[in-house]
Amino acid sequence: MNPSTASPATFTHVINIFSTPPNSPHALAQAVTIQTIKSAREAAALQGIEVELVAVCFEADVSWVDPAFKTAILPDRTVLNFGTFKKPRPIPLLRDIIETGAKAGSKTFMIYSNIDIAVQRNFYVRLAEMIDKGRANRGIVINRRTVMGPYSSLSEIEQMYADPGIQHPGYDCWTFPRNWSELMRFGNVCVGNFWFDLLMLANMDLLGRHGMIIFKNQHLTFHIGDDVGWDIRSDYSEHNRAEAIKAVTELQTSQNRRPIGTWTDWLRSKLQNKPTKLRRILLETRRVVALRRFKKHSGCQWT
Repeated sequence: MNPSTASPATFTHVINIFSTPPNSPHALAQAVTIQTIKSAREAAALQGIEVELVAVCFEADVSWVDPAFKTAILPDRTVLNFGTFKKPRPIPLLRDIIETGAKAGSKTFMIYSNIDIAVQRNFYVRLAEMIDKGRANRGIVINRRTVMGPYSSLSEIEQMYADPGIQHPGYDCWTFPRNWSELMRFGNVCVGNFWFDLLMLANMDLLGRHGMIIFKNQHLTFHIGDDVGWDIRSDYSEHNRAEAIKAVTELQTSQNRRPIGTWTDWLRSKLQNKPTKLRRILLETRRVVALRRFKKHSGCQWT
């Protein structure tokens, strides 16, 4: 089921492309993401690391796909097929993005990152080191840095690379064995709203024999500006809450596991508005222990 530690890591990097008004912050973020991903792939190729780029999108957005990316068309459905919302927006489902991207790819590991998450030139090289020097059958999450700028042009990418930014607590870049996609459970949760990122963590943590490792202090990804967080009270977030509860239950049933101290356990409690403080402390303790074991096994002092 899991890639062998004997083989060097190869990557299928999946992003969700969509049309956006020219000269908007979204257009700049998407352009920076695409350019930095291409530059990182070039740097990886010089080190013999294989990276394929996949852009999943709706048929109407194909023209926005950069030629360096393989186009993978999403199913003709959105969250609007599964709920009624005050402000209807055709947002794709997380499961469609993951399944479509995984099927379009061919490498051992899949990376899924939000479209506004840019990467440093050494992103794939460092990620390959994390996998090859650590344990391959483990999910890896890399937290971004927030660069404030202000930035307004692709010509400023070198300054963005050099900007140390500030730490950000959110989750927006996930790496896992590509064949895990067949085992993941997402229900009809949509992206870009509360709960979808936490559901990604719950899946990755439960599917890995060694759990998951979260790197909070690696300057490998960045985001331009600190945009306003998602509204947990929106009707899209409430839709995601209901779907995530069903997805977590299905995930635990399919794996026949309900271990205490996992992200799955924490998320179930969070979704049901139960106390989570002790569970969160346990999660952070697990993360610290996992980092110590990683350092001992790999010889790398990354956090």
